[in-house]
Amino acid sequence: MMSRNAVPYLVLVIIHFLQLLFSFYKYKNKKQLLILLLSSAGLACLFEFLILNYLRAYQYKPKLLKNPYHDNVLGGILSQVVYIPFTAVFLSAIQAGWKLKLFFTSYFTFIELMFIHLKVYHHNWWKTLYTSILIPFFFKLNDMWLCSLKQKSPVVRLLSLLCMSIATSVSALFGLTSSGQVRFKLGKPFTWLRHFKVEPLYSMILSFICSVFIKLFKGTLPGYLSSLFAFKILDYGMKQFHMFQFIKNKGYHHIYHLFVILMTKCYYRMIYK
Repeated sequence: MMSRNAVPYLVLVIIHFLQLLFSFYKYKNKKQLLILLLSSAGLACLFEFLILNYLRAYQYKPKLLKNPYHDNVLGGILSQVVYIPFTAVFLSAIQAGWKLKLFFTSYFTFIELMFIHLKVYHHNWWKTLYTSILIPFFFKLNDMWLCSLKQKSPVVRLLSLLCMSIATSVSALFGLTSSGQVRFKLGKPFTWLRHFKVEPLYSMILSFICSVFIKLFKGTLPGYLSSLFAFKILDYGMKQFHMFQFIKNKGYHHIYHLFVILMTKCYYRMIYK
């Protein structure tokens, strides 16, 4: 039976997926909009990694997963990979003015207050005021990002490749973690708090390595092989420092590496071809 806490999270998922479908319906260049969406999700992942995993600003309680640490991170993924990026892309796609952006800033402020009232989310040191200030900046950044994509800015295209890879690698590795396939540690004893300080950083480093090599070798085979070799060196170094608690199925871990490389290769072609 679905938990009471899960209902508001899942209702928002439905609302924002409909919003995203409308964005793609209205915007002619679907590929460009997909690049913007995944770039926005990657940027939001970077923010959430710092604020949620390291600074522990707030806690999500969707009760979709049994493990409270996994559940907290899943709530962060829904917030930062679905709700906010989908809305930012929608606003950029329809070239929304400041009134509509102000409306959605108020909307997210209201959602946050409602979630606190429903006890499905709570602040540790975060303030709702911070959300109200940062959301408009993210909307504006999204508009500027889309404009730069249209102009084929070399810097924004490269950053898009990195952010798209990050959004993919972070989400995929969380899937392995929540299914019990891998655990990281930072010192002794093992705790989930320490695990989630290492896990996103590990996936982001993989994305950085992969993006650099694939861009450097222009999406050719040497870029894929160099990325894979660098991944194995990184894993070896982490094992020497005992940063893996365990890898349950090494086959899945190898598939994860190949998946990150394959998807980054696809993103490279999407951006540069």
